[in-house]
Amino acid sequence: MAETLTKQQLMDITELLQFADRLVAQQTGEHLDDLQKSIIQGLLTGKTYKDIVEDIGNGYNENYIGDVSRKLFKILSQQLNEDIKKSNFCWTLERAINSQIFSFNNNNVTWCPYYPNGNSEQEEQAIATPQLPPPQKICHDLTMAPKIWKFCDRNDEIDTLSRWLIDESIPLISVVGIAGIGKSTLVKKLVDRHKDSFEVVSWKNLKLSPHLTTIGNDILTKFNKESSPKDYQIHDLINLLMQQKCLLIFDDLQELFISGKLAGQYQTQYKNYSQFLRTITQIEHKSSIIVISQEQSQEM
Repeated sequence: MAETLTKQQLMDITELLQFADRLVAQQTGEHLDDLQKSIIQGLLTGKTYKDIVEDIGNGYNENYIGDVSRKLFKILSQQLNEDIKKSNFCWTLERAINSQIFSFNNNNVTWCPYYPNGNSEQEEQAIATPQLPPPQKICHDLTMAPKIWKFCDRNDEIDTLSRWLIDESIPLISVVGIAGIGKSTLVKKLVDRHKDSFEVVSWKNLKLSPHLTTIGNDILTKFNKESSPKDYQIHDLINLLMQQKCLLIFDDLQELFISGKLAGQYQTQYKNYSQFLRTITQIEHKSSIIVISQEQSQEM
């Protein structure tokens, strides 16, 4: 498609790209990187994520390009006070750059052919002042997550976990292996990629805080922004998983098991984990729990 673009069309795309870069910089303090620029140029020319992957190469896949795109949509939505998504990205950006609110270069971009149909004054007013959904409550707590110092080639594993977590919304995922092979680093890389897809994200190391009631209290207290913990019960944590889209990570699950017994047998004081993990696989919700362990749990 780039071969058929006129000089004016190329100028319009350049201005839209510069406009998006300015908005992103205002929100994040950083300019668009090369991958983000390539994605925006692809979206402006009507390309699919598959087309963009083929253009960029470098081992990217459609899921990752989609994730990066959605993060950009979220940033631009906040800057423009509009609900931006792939289907309206182009014309929303063009309408914004041509508005009187933003002073940007010639403010006469006429590139995007994707305007919605409808000529009534009511429809035009609806487009000009879109009704946004109420803001979601966000609570991300990764203070107990490991820092990534080095990450070797685990792209296949990341893609598989991404598919389970995002595309299939599997409620309980287990990452199992011997100590020192990078299980926690792998999951942290996964969480960094997809945390913006969840309203609540919490990483808990069961070596440091093994009791489920304590974990539930901490998560609910931070989510509700309370100054002191309350006497929450496990069913309150389950209700949170049902009401919000949550991602919980339980690291070192093997710390709860009886040493020397058959794999995955919980110590008496931790048997409530078994019922809790079984419950979240049986009820209707959009949340997920990832358990990291040296031994497979019975629930898997």
